[in-house]
Amino acid sequence: YNSDLSCMMLDLDYFKEINDTFGHGFGDVVLRAFACRLTAIIRVTDFAFRFGGEEFIVLLPQTDIAGAKQIADKIRNANEAEAFISGDHRANVTVSIGLVSFQKHLPATSDDLIVMADKALYAAKEGGRNLVEIYQ
Repeated sequence: YNSDLSCMMLDLDYFKEINDTFGHGFGDVVLRAFACRLTAIIRVTDFAFRFGGEEFIVLLPQTDIAGAKQIADKIRNANEAEAFISGDHRANVTVSIGLVSFQKHLPATSDDLIVMADKALYAAKEGGRNLVEIYQ
């Protein structure tokens, strides 16, 4: 459509501690519930994927970096506001998010897009977690 495409990489903060404290069964519940929250927030034209472990990628067609930031903030806030619950287990889990867009950051390949989003995610983690960072 000759318009921008943004990419969001998300990582559940301290997820290993969830598995270590409550077990992998509850960790799986958290992953599934987070995926449901994520797909409830993004638009029907967006694409969400589990990238590995506790990482997810969301592709946002026809979305510039400012629009991606708005969606990322909405995801982060919604996730922070509601605990994950299963049986006797309850945990609040925050999410860190890295953002990149084709028109702003000009990645040469789709792999570069992922690398840039990952670097932005790393900056969010280094900045204290539960943050949204745009690739610099």
